[in-house]
Amino acid sequence: MKKLLLLTLILAATMTAFAYDGTTIGPEVSTLDGKKLQWEAGSFDYFVMFKSLMGNDIRDSCVDANSPAGCDWTDNGDYNPEPDSCLPQSTFKLTNAHIPEDAYVEAAYLVWTSSLDPKNVFNTDNTATLNFTSDDGQITQTINAVAPRIGTAGTDSNPGIQDFTFEGITTEQNGTIYGGYYTYRVDVTDFFNLIHAQGRELGYKTDGMSLYGNYTVSDVECSNDSGYLSQIVGGNGYSASVMCGWSLITVYRSVRVNPKMVYIYNGFGRFCKQEVDLGISGFEFPDKPIIKMTMAVHEGDPGLASASGCGSLGFAACPPEGLQVTGETTPPEDMIILQNSCNPAKFQDSQGTAFNYSDTYNSISSFYGWNDKIETCIGGDPNNPDPDTLEYTMDVDTFLLDAEVNPDFDRQFKKGDSNMFIKIGANADCIYPNYMVVSLDTKAPRYDIPVNPVTPDGREKNYCSCSEQADSVCSTAPFYFMIKVQNWGNDLSTNVTVQDTL
Repeated sequence: MKKLLLLTLILAATMTAFAYDGTTIGPEVSTLDGKKLQWEAGSFDYFVMFKSLMGNDIRDSCVDANSPAGCDWTDNGDYNPEPDSCLPQSTFKLTNAHIPEDAYVEAAYLVWTSSLDPKNVFNTDNTATLNFTSDDGQITQTINAVAPRIGTAGTDSNPGIQDFTFEGITTEQNGTIYGGYYTYRVDVTDFFNLIHAQGRELGYKTDGMSLYGNYTVSDVECSNDSGYLSQIVGGNGYSASVMCGWSLITVYRSVRVNPKMVYIYNGFGRFCKQEVDLGISGFEFPDKPIIKMTMAVHEGDPGLASASGCGSLGFAACPPEGLQVTGETTPPEDMIILQNSCNPAKFQDSQGTAFNYSDTYNSISSFYGWNDKIETCIGGDPNNPDPDTLEYTMDVDTFLLDAEVNPDFDRQFKKGDSNMFIKIGANADCIYPNYMVVSLDTKAPRYDIPVNPVTPDGREKNYCSCSEQADSVCSTAPFYFMIKVQNWGNDLSTNVTVQDTL
């Protein structure tokens, strides 16, 4: 099955040339307004909300050359629903399964992504509307999120300014631009500050309780020009290459979570029929690290895979779809394929040829709540894709890489390592990675004074003096003060200094 963007029927007989292919994720942590998007000193965690802004309404079967644009594939018994319509808005419902009740949002970033209007490829919409309504209806907030500048999608001759705020890619052939894609990422931390403030005014018991409810994003410009949609031309099938959706990255603090360091990496790029090696850095692994990793990728298709048909002439073997990781000191051939129930292993391509790959970019995402050890699928069952539940063009997959319980990850990620390597396989598809969020459980030394109810302040602090009066000392004679400090953390520490006020 060919994966191609057709913007006019004139292009049907030729392969569209992709010129400027954007940027790659990493290796450095993202920066915004001169600040690195990393949180290291505190009890942090993160959660990403997301929804598609694409629907599947036409659903005509692609059966002949006269089929209109907009259709779902049925190939070798595999069903591949395709988006064909734009939605005015979509809503994510946040609950106490996603973040704990004491969560306070330290930072938040609204990300929206869309296809360019082929008739106006240099126009990108730098605004979107974000609305929140709490479960009890007492808290409502709405903002018009506005990026600080209007970006222009990069071309082969002029890549333009590509940074955390805006990235964009055009689709060109022989210098003519036929379409493209773009993404904006906007700081909306103040929006959450207002929600927390309103919750406190209303007397909510904890900060996290004010966050539970419906988050709705609207007013994102979306193009479903017929050239982006599935169609059959001249006996060849071309699947959809349209995208539109949003995500909301939240970094929060909470005493209920295992303390984590959180890092954000951006890079909006186009990978077609290839494997791409990425690297991220800026951290340091503790012993037996617990890594949570969220990768946002656009334009995935469920059940669509090809063992062959790649290369410049279209006759070479295709790289397997999927996401692989390895550590700093581990040989590249020992990469681990990330799979779970939402991104399952597959053993045949769409034509029934033996082929091992992971159905990772399938508009179905794995996510974890704040206390989860097992993933939940958003978008339905990957083994039986339902056109009514898929999050079209949105794969915001979270993977849990726990070296404490999985010996494979323990071999990969060693204490002191400060790099992690990732391989993205696009198979015969085109996919568009957008950003990655990574957290590491801190496992640092954590000191506390143990409880002792018989001491004056209820802790392991005591003294000895000549005074007969409780909790007092003699000013004319020496006294002795004792304090016990205990390391409750998971790592050793030396040269610890203790300071107390007497």
